[in-house]
Amino acid sequence: MKRRRSGGLTVCRGVLTVLLSAYSVASSPVVAAAPVPSPARPVDSVIATLTQQVVAQSFPELRGQIIEHRSLASSDVFFESNLDIGTLMPWHQGPVRYRVNYNPALFDKGCPPAAIEGILAHELSHTLDYVQGGIPALLSVVNALRLPQSNQRYERRTDLQAIFRGYGPGLIAYREWIYPQLTPQELRQKRLTYYTPDEIVLLMESLTWAKAHDLEVPWKQWLWQNVPTSRKSLLNALQDLKSGMVKRL
Repeated sequence: MKRRRSGGLTVCRGVLTVLLSAYSVASSPVVAAAPVPSPARPVDSVIATLTQQVVAQSFPELRGQIIEHRSLASSDVFFESNLDIGTLMPWHQGPVRYRVNYNPALFDKGCPPAAIEGILAHELSHTLDYVQGGIPALLSVVNALRLPQSNQRYERRTDLQAIFRGYGPGLIAYREWIYPQLTPQELRQKRLTYYTPDEIVLLMESLTWAKAHDLEVPWKQWLWQNVPTSRKSLLNALQDLKSGMVKRL
Protein backbone atom coordinates (compact mmCIF):
# COMPACT_ATOMS: atom_id res chain seq x y z
CA MET A 1 0.00 0.00 0.00
CA LYS A 2 1.36 3.39 -0.91
CA ARG A 3 2.31 5.47 2.09
CA ARG A 4 -0.45 7.99 2.67
CA ARG A 5 1.20 11.33 3.12
CA SER A 6 -0.61 13.30 5.76
CA GLY A 7 0.18 15.05 9.00
CA GLY A 8 -1.54 12.27 10.90
CA LEU A 9 -1.52 8.52 10.72
CA THR A 10 0.66 6.73 8.16
CA VAL A 11 0.41 2.99 7.67
CA CYS A 12 2.90 1.45 5.27
CA ARG A 13 2.67 -1.73 3.24
CA GLY A 14 4.94 -3.72 5.55
CA VAL A 15 2.89 -2.90 8.65
CA LEU A 16 -0.39 -3.82 6.97
CA THR A 17 1.02 -7.06 5.60
CA VAL A 18 2.26 -8.18 9.02
CA LEU A 19 -0.97 -7.07 10.68
CA LEU A 20 -3.31 -8.86 8.30
CA SER A 21 -1.28 -12.05 8.19
CA ALA A 22 -0.98 -12.15 11.99
CA TYR A 23 -4.70 -11.56 12.41
CA SER A 24 -5.59 -14.39 10.04
CA VAL A 25 -3.24 -17.37 11.43
CA ALA A 26 -5.39 1.67 18.00
CA SER A 27 -10.36 24.10 28.39
CA SER A 28 -6.79 24.32 26.76
CA PRO A 29 -4.17 22.42 28.64
CA VAL A 30 -1.34 24.20 30.37
CA VAL A 31 1.85 22.75 28.92
CA ALA A 32 5.33 23.76 30.02
CA ALA A 33 7.43 25.82 27.64
CA ALA A 34 8.52 23.60 24.78
CA PRO A 35 12.20 22.64 24.67
CA VAL A 36 14.16 23.20 21.46
CA PRO A 37 16.82 21.03 19.84
CA SER A 38 20.47 21.78 20.55
CA PRO A 39 23.76 19.87 20.36
CA ALA A 40 23.18 18.85 23.97
CA ARG A 41 19.52 18.07 23.39
CA PRO A 42 18.86 16.10 20.17
CA VAL A 43 15.54 16.23 18.39
CA ASP A 44 14.34 12.82 19.59
CA SER A 45 14.83 13.94 23.20
CA VAL A 46 12.81 17.09 22.53
CA ILE A 47 9.94 15.16 20.93
CA ALA A 48 9.99 12.63 23.78
CA THR A 49 9.78 15.44 26.35
CA LEU A 50 6.89 17.12 24.53
CA THR A 51 5.06 13.80 24.25
CA GLN A 52 5.50 13.16 27.97
CA GLN A 53 4.12 16.63 28.73
CA VAL A 54 1.03 16.17 26.55
CA VAL A 55 0.36 12.71 28.01
CA ALA A 56 0.78 13.97 31.58
CA GLN A 57 -1.49 16.97 30.98
CA SER A 58 -4.22 15.49 28.81
CA PHE A 59 -4.03 11.73 28.18
CA PRO A 60 -4.26 9.92 31.53
CA GLU A 61 -5.21 6.74 29.64
CA LEU A 62 -1.72 6.64 28.11
CA ARG A 63 0.28 7.08 31.31
CA GLY A 64 2.55 4.10 31.77
CA GLN A 65 2.40 3.09 28.08
CA ILE A 66 5.67 2.77 26.17
CA ILE A 67 5.72 5.39 23.40
CA GLU A 68 8.85 5.37 21.27
CA HIS A 69 10.00 7.89 18.67
CA ARG A 70 11.75 7.43 15.35
CA SER A 71 12.65 9.97 12.73
CA LEU A 72 11.18 9.89 9.23
CA ALA A 73 12.20 11.60 6.01
CA SER A 74 9.51 13.23 3.89
CA SER A 75 8.73 16.49 2.12
CA ASP A 76 5.20 16.76 3.49
CA VAL A 77 4.79 14.22 6.35
CA PHE A 78 5.91 15.49 9.76
CA PHE A 79 4.25 13.09 12.20
CA GLU A 80 2.81 9.58 12.06
CA SER A 81 1.43 7.19 14.63
CA ASN A 82 1.84 3.42 14.61
CA LEU A 83 3.23 0.64 16.77
CA ASP A 84 5.41 -2.44 16.85
CA ILE A 85 2.87 -4.97 15.58
CA GLY A 86 4.79 -7.93 17.01
CA THR A 87 4.43 -6.61 20.54
CA LEU A 88 0.63 -6.63 20.15
CA MET A 89 0.42 -10.34 19.41
CA PRO A 90 -0.91 -12.73 22.09
CA TRP A 91 2.31 -14.71 22.14
CA HIS A 92 4.45 -11.64 22.86
CA GLN A 93 5.75 -11.48 26.41
CA GLY A 94 6.13 -7.88 27.47
CA PRO A 95 4.41 -4.53 26.97
CA VAL A 96 3.11 -3.22 23.65
CA ARG A 97 5.43 -0.62 22.15
CA TYR A 98 3.67 2.33 20.52
CA ARG A 99 5.35 4.87 18.25
CA VAL A 100 4.94 8.48 17.31
CA ASN A 101 7.41 9.16 14.52
CA TYR A 102 8.49 12.65 13.52
CA ASN A 103 10.28 14.54 10.78
CA PRO A 104 13.29 16.46 12.21
CA ALA A 105 12.83 19.06 9.47
CA LEU A 106 9.87 20.51 11.36
CA PHE A 107 12.31 22.43 13.58
CA ASP A 108 14.32 23.71 10.60
CA LYS A 109 11.05 24.86 9.04
CA GLY A 110 10.06 26.74 12.16
CA CYS A 111 7.06 24.75 13.38
CA PRO A 112 5.70 26.64 16.43
CA PRO A 113 5.77 24.81 19.78
CA ALA A 114 1.97 25.10 20.16
CA ALA A 115 1.57 23.52 16.72
CA ILE A 116 3.80 20.59 17.71
CA GLU A 117 1.77 20.06 20.87
CA GLY A 118 -1.46 20.18 18.84
CA ILE A 119 -0.39 17.60 16.28
CA LEU A 120 1.10 15.41 19.03
CA ALA A 121 -2.35 15.41 20.65
CA HIS A 122 -3.80 14.24 17.33
CA GLU A 123 -1.20 11.47 17.05
CA LEU A 124 -1.69 10.42 20.67
CA SER A 125 -5.41 10.17 19.95
CA HIS A 126 -4.49 7.53 17.35
CA THR A 127 -2.32 5.84 19.97
CA LEU A 128 -5.28 5.87 22.34
CA ASP A 129 -7.31 4.01 19.70
CA TYR A 130 -4.63 1.30 19.59
CA VAL A 131 -4.40 1.06 23.37
CA GLN A 132 -8.14 0.77 23.83
CA GLY A 133 -8.93 -1.32 20.74
CA GLY A 134 -5.94 -3.58 20.02
CA ILE A 135 -5.95 -5.51 16.76
CA PRO A 136 -9.63 -4.80 15.96
CA ALA A 137 -8.88 -1.08 16.16
CA LEU A 138 -5.96 -1.48 13.77
CA LEU A 139 -8.15 -3.38 11.34
CA SER A 140 -10.68 -0.56 11.47
CA VAL A 141 -7.85 1.81 10.52
CA VAL A 142 -7.01 -0.41 7.56
CA ASN A 143 -10.63 -0.29 6.44
CA ALA A 144 -10.74 3.50 6.90
CA LEU A 145 -7.69 3.94 4.68
CA ARG A 146 -9.39 2.09 1.84
CA LEU A 147 -12.13 4.67 1.27
CA PRO A 148 -11.63 8.46 1.26
CA GLN A 149 -14.94 9.10 3.01
CA SER A 150 -14.16 6.63 5.79
CA ASN A 151 -10.66 8.04 6.16
CA GLN A 152 -12.06 11.57 6.39
CA ARG A 153 -14.44 10.51 9.16
CA TYR A 154 -11.67 8.69 11.04
CA GLU A 155 -9.18 11.57 10.89
CA ARG A 156 -11.77 14.22 11.76
CA ARG A 157 -12.92 12.16 14.73
CA THR A 158 -9.27 12.00 15.77
CA ASP A 159 -9.15 15.79 15.47
CA LEU A 160 -12.23 15.94 17.70
CA GLN A 161 -10.46 13.89 20.36
CA ALA A 162 -7.63 16.43 20.41
CA ILE A 163 -10.04 19.39 20.36
CA PHE A 164 -12.10 17.97 23.23
CA ARG A 165 -8.87 17.80 25.26
CA GLY A 166 -8.06 21.45 24.63
CA TYR A 167 -5.72 21.30 21.64
CA GLY A 168 -7.88 23.13 19.09
CA PRO A 169 -5.56 26.19 19.05
CA GLY A 170 -2.55 23.92 18.56
CA LEU A 171 -4.21 22.14 15.63
CA ILE A 172 -5.02 25.51 14.07
CA ALA A 173 -1.38 26.55 14.48
CA TYR A 174 -0.19 23.30 12.90
CA ARG A 175 -2.54 23.52 9.90
CA GLU A 176 -1.65 27.16 9.31
CA TRP A 177 2.03 26.23 9.46
CA ILE A 178 1.86 23.26 7.12
CA TYR A 179 -0.60 24.57 4.49
CA PRO A 180 1.89 26.94 2.76
CA GLN A 181 4.38 24.08 2.39
CA LEU A 182 2.03 21.82 0.42
CA THR A 183 1.39 21.46 -3.28
CA PRO A 184 -2.11 22.49 -4.44
CA GLN A 185 -3.13 18.83 -4.65
CA GLU A 186 -1.76 18.03 -1.18
CA LEU A 187 -3.50 21.08 0.24
CA ARG A 188 -6.87 20.08 -1.23
CA GLN A 189 -6.50 16.60 0.21
CA LYS A 190 -5.56 17.86 3.68
CA ARG A 191 -8.44 20.32 3.78
CA LEU A 192 -10.78 17.51 2.80
CA THR A 193 -9.42 14.93 5.25
CA TYR A 194 -8.87 17.02 8.39
CA TYR A 195 -10.71 19.90 9.99
CA THR A 196 -9.54 23.24 8.62
CA PRO A 197 -8.60 26.16 10.90
CA ASP A 198 -11.93 27.94 10.36
CA GLU A 199 -13.83 24.72 11.10
CA ILE A 200 -11.82 24.19 14.28
CA VAL A 201 -12.62 27.76 15.37
CA LEU A 202 -16.31 27.03 14.82
CA LEU A 203 -16.04 23.80 16.79
CA MET A 204 -14.34 25.53 19.72
CA GLU A 205 -16.92 28.33 19.71
CA SER A 206 -19.73 25.77 19.67
CA LEU A 207 -18.20 23.91 22.61
CA THR A 208 -17.90 27.14 24.57
CA TRP A 209 -21.55 27.96 23.86
CA ALA A 210 -22.68 24.44 24.76
CA LYS A 211 -20.77 24.50 28.05
CA ALA A 212 -22.31 27.85 28.98
CA HIS A 213 -25.77 26.41 28.38
CA ASP A 214 -25.24 23.05 30.13
CA LEU A 215 -25.22 21.21 26.79
CA GLU A 216 -21.54 20.27 26.60
CA VAL A 217 -22.04 16.53 27.12
CA PRO A 218 -24.85 15.99 24.56
CA TRP A 219 -23.10 18.26 22.07
CA LYS A 220 -19.84 16.34 22.35
CA GLN A 221 -21.79 13.09 21.98
CA TRP A 222 -23.49 14.41 18.87
CA LEU A 223 -20.22 15.55 17.32
CA TRP A 224 -18.56 12.21 18.12
CA GLN A 225 -21.40 10.20 16.61
CA ASN A 226 -21.99 12.32 13.52
CA VAL A 227 -18.55 13.88 12.76
CA PRO A 228 -19.56 16.85 10.57
CA THR A 229 -17.54 16.82 7.35
CA SER A 230 -18.14 20.35 6.11
CA ARG A 231 -18.56 23.84 7.47
CA LYS A 232 -22.16 23.85 6.20
CA SER A 233 -23.07 20.65 8.08
CA LEU A 234 -21.39 21.99 11.20
CA LEU A 235 -23.31 25.28 10.98
CA ASN A 236 -26.59 23.40 10.54
CA ALA A 237 -25.79 21.25 13.58
CA LEU A 238 -24.90 24.33 15.61
CA GLN A 239 -28.24 25.89 14.68
CA ASP A 240 -29.97 22.72 15.91
CA LEU A 241 -27.94 22.89 19.11
CA LYS A 242 -29.02 26.46 19.80
CA SER A 243 -32.64 25.68 19.01
CA GLY A 244 -32.64 22.91 21.61
CA MET A 245 -32.82 19.92 19.26
CA VAL A 246 -29.58 18.44 20.58
CA LYS A 247 -31.22 17.93 23.98
CA ARG A 248 -33.38 15.22 22.45
CA LEU A 249 -30.45 13.12 21.21
